[in-house]
Amino acid sequence: MPDLHSQWLPEGLTLETRKTFVLWVSREPAADSDSRTVVLEGRMEEVDTGRELRFRSGEQLLAFLEECLKKEEEK
Repeated sequence: MPDLHSQWLPEGLTLETRKTFVLWVSREPAADSDSRTVVLEGRMEEVDTGRELRFRSGEQLLAFLEECLKKEEEK
């Protein structure tokens, strides 16, 4: 897979994308939640594979991260 991120780096530098994740966290409370309730939701992407998850809880986020890291260890 071509490294699409290298185009933004200064010449001679490389970017290691294994075990790299991008995390987007929502700034808006969930529409169906009480305004006093803190809801962790957003999206996480594993950069080197493109796999992503839309999560609505910390448990979902951590489960996805754990699954991705276990697959990396199996390689």
